[in-house]
Amino acid sequence: MSMADSARHGGVVRKANAVRSADSTTASARSNSSKNTPFISFALLPAFGHVYPVMPLVEATQAAGARVQVAVGRPFNENLPMSTVLGTDVDPAAMSVPDLTREKFPAVVDDMPTRWVPAYFGVMHALPTVTALRRAWRADRPDLVVYDPANPGAAVVADELGIPAVLFSVFHYFPPMLNLPAVTRRALDHPEVAPWEPVADLTYRNPYVDPVPAALQQGPIADYPEVIPIRTVPWENRATDLGAVPSRRSGRPLIYLTLGTVVGTAALLRGLILEAAEVGDVIASTGPGVERSELAGLPGNVILREFVPTRAVMSVADLVVHHGGMGTTLAAAAHGIPQLIVPQVGDQFANAQAVARAGIGQALIGPRADGAVSAALTTLQDDDYTREAARSVARSIAATPGPDRVADLLISRAARGLHGS
Repeated sequence: MSMADSARHGGVVRKANAVRSADSTTASARSNSSKNTPFISFALLPAFGHVYPVMPLVEATQAAGARVQVAVGRPFNENLPMSTVLGTDVDPAAMSVPDLTREKFPAVVDDMPTRWVPAYFGVMHALPTVTALRRAWRADRPDLVVYDPANPGAAVVADELGIPAVLFSVFHYFPPMLNLPAVTRRALDHPEVAPWEPVADLTYRNPYVDPVPAALQQGPIADYPEVIPIRTVPWENRATDLGAVPSRRSGRPLIYLTLGTVVGTAALLRGLILEAAEVGDVIASTGPGVERSELAGLPGNVILREFVPTRAVMSVADLVVHHGGMGTTLAAAAHGIPQLIVPQVGDQFANAQAVARAGIGQALIGPRADGAVSAALTTLQDDDYTREAARSVARSIAATPGPDRVADLLISRAARGLHGS
């Protein structure tokens, strides 16, 4: 058993380097925090797949007695059930970060796999984040910052202000993502250097909250200084009316189908839905980017919704077809549901490969023949080995410390900074 596995099974934190606590000078800059109440800011990239996976921990931390804040951009700022602050000066309604990235760094298109991540996340998203968080946290200084790896500006500002920081990973263990704060710091100090030039800065090795179970883990995570395992808990915004999940209408399997909120198109959804409907009844989430009117004329055993309540649908679904986003991948794994992944971009390919390797589902990567989706779903439905493997992974996830236990750890760390120890 690896060190990471040992930490997961024992439900304990593996420690090496201590988190830096705030010094007495920066600690005195705290404005509105109660003298004895730790203040924790969760700095998140403004995207569903980056906000929603962290929200159970945010709520648990608030319930445990800390003052919490979510630093996030639009449309999530002021639209979550707790205090928020603008976490980036990027306005998605006014500017396209992908377009700005290509405009500022034209060479990125020559080598998207290695240049896009540092240019897009490490510079073009990060620099407006640095500006906004400097403004927010100097006015109201947290005792602890929790950030996601695609939001490296938060790590940089926390370091500048001497605030202890913790990373909540929404990806597989992927060192280039973890090194993005060094890219951002260099962009601030030496903007003439291309983002994809190598960096060798190990300053930002903050404690790493990890929701990925051992069976799906990739990379040398056992070498990381401190890993805090956390159990995946699906989350929905209570302010959004998602409606009820319809009950099964026949003896056929119930299939949940989603392409998340970024990569879905009407044409891609239609093809997947039609093949899935040959095997079972389908509940499909279109996400905010596809109008249901674009999917007219589907079979009668298909139900379309813009959003589907994840926790409710996962409790009744027999199979899940999706794009390989980390949130959907872990939610299906936590419920022991065989999954078919059709990855489109980024880490979705790594998630698809991990699911296939663990034996809890299949991956269809690249061009696929007509009927491949329905054939794969038929195989998964009848495969006892896959179902047992999926149940086994679900049991390991259920045994992982939940958000309430991790919240206690965060509050303990924040209290150290609060009291200057």
